Amino acid sequence: MLMEIVQNGGVYTGNVKGMIPHGTGTYKWSNGTFYEGDWENGKMSGSGRITWSSGTSYEGDFSGGYLHGVGTMTNRDGSTYVGSWILNIQHGFGRKEYSNSDIYDGSWKAGVHEGSGKYAWSNGDMYIGNWKGVYRFADGSYYFGIWTNGLKDGRGTFYPAGKDL
Repeated sequence: MLMEIVQNGGVYTGNVKGMIPHGTGTYKWSNGTFYEGDWENGKMSGSGRITWSSGTSYEGDFSGGYLHGVGTMTNRDGSTYVGSWILNIQHGFGRKEYSNSDIYDGSWKAGVHEGSGKYAWSNGDMYIGNWKGVYRFADGSYYFGIWTNGLKDGRGTFYPAGKDL
């Protein structure tokens, strides 16, 4: 059943189950963000495209309202990421083409390069190998090293704020 529903300042147009989006439809938020694609029980699920009011867009798989599966994100600065996503975060294998023409092909973990990969700088330099996690603390400290289940596991180097790297 096709229907138009106005809720929370946004407008949904498409298939519904009861009074919630289910099937194919579009939703436009009051801030200008726009989604067109599949819905399941009121959440973006399946295939679709979302364009945020900032100009950044994503086209690909969704699950439970999250970017989840395989998809392409195009940022306002012209950079693109094509690859795997888990719960809105780049995770798995992906290729990022940066706005300065650098390219990274390889493994991602929780949104950063981690595991094996190839980074090609626009000047022709290239690194092929393993990447470790890097974490910058709010106070300016850095940790370069291995992470296990989201925690530093001791196989790395911590640089306190103010110390040269």
